[in-house]
Amino acid sequence: MSARHLLRLLYVVVGILQIAAILCAFEKPAYAYVDPGSGYLLLQIVGSMLAGAAFLVRHRLKRMFGFAVAVEGDSTSARESAVPIREEK
Repeated sequence: MSARHLLRLLYVVVGILQIAAILCAFEKPAYAYVDPGSGYLLLQIVGSMLAGAAFLVRHRLKRMFGFAVAVEGDSTSARESAVPIREEK
């Protein structure tokens, strides 16, 4: 890693620590009970939605362009190795 990347990483870490300190300083007491499993359920819902969105976008892009691009590092170019996914009738 270069010095520039390390400096950028340091800025990100310091920023995260500052946000965490501000969140802890202005914490308000909760006057309600939330089951500990609720947070994990919310995390699972968000993760499932992101995975579904990624699959949908990938599927739509393949359908829109109608071909699969070769894996990077292949000796052939992407245009030469484009393979149709389905034939038009």
